[in-house]
Amino acid sequence: MRLEKFFRGELYQHGKQQVESGRLLKKATMGSDRKISDELARLALLSDAYIDLSDAPEQHGFVAAERGKYLPLKNRNYDVRAIANWCIAKANRENQKLTNMSLNKLVYFIVEKALTTKSVILTQAKIEAWNHGPVFREIYFESKGEVGQNGIEKYDTTLRKKIRADEDFLNEDIQIFEEVWKALGHKSAAYLRNLSHKGGSPWDAVWNYSGKTNPGMEIDVGIILSRFSGQMNE
Repeated sequence: MRLEKFFRGELYQHGKQQVESGRLLKKATMGSDRKISDELARLALLSDAYIDLSDAPEQHGFVAAERGKYLPLKNRNYDVRAIANWCIAKANRENQKLTNMSLNKLVYFIVEKALTTKSVILTQAKIEAWNHGPVFREIYFESKGEVGQNGIEKYDTTLRKKIRADEDFLNEDIQIFEEVWKALGHKSAAYLRNLSHKGGSPWDAVWNYSGKTNPGMEIDVGIILSRFSGQMNE
């Protein structure tokens, strides 16, 4: 009987300790969450050169593109063809001709600027590194040669026919479009190609990839955030 009481007392005390430990751990965790979040935000802004992960090789991805995922990004989910059509309409109003190459580059620089200056992902369309710079397949295959004045169409599943790809862009996003157009809208396709090819640019990082393979040759959000070299500010 005494032995039974002894074990009951031990179990009771052990249970109390576990509950108290859990309470203290929860309290400590709640207080540390904000600290961890703040630390990650500060770390995301650091240059690669200041992040030393030599003692943790399994974390090598965080040195480059992966850390961009910790930034508070906003998704717009615009159809990339609608962004291209905004450029086409702008060119039409200013009596300017666009080519497939110049249109792809303008849309790319718009997407890049929105991401690197406003933390906004304008579109989920895949950006690929091709020989002459960043390319969106949705734009490339719909506007070969000289771009038509009517813009790029998409298939509407409700109407069951092709219609012009348009979006109701936010004013703050249109401002970015206008800024890029003002800086680059009247530049030649060759100029825009060379600008996208600058050393250290996202295109350069993907096209001149040092590894054995680079599936898809994709210029993703992380690469743009980690490799952006400030072309638009020069």
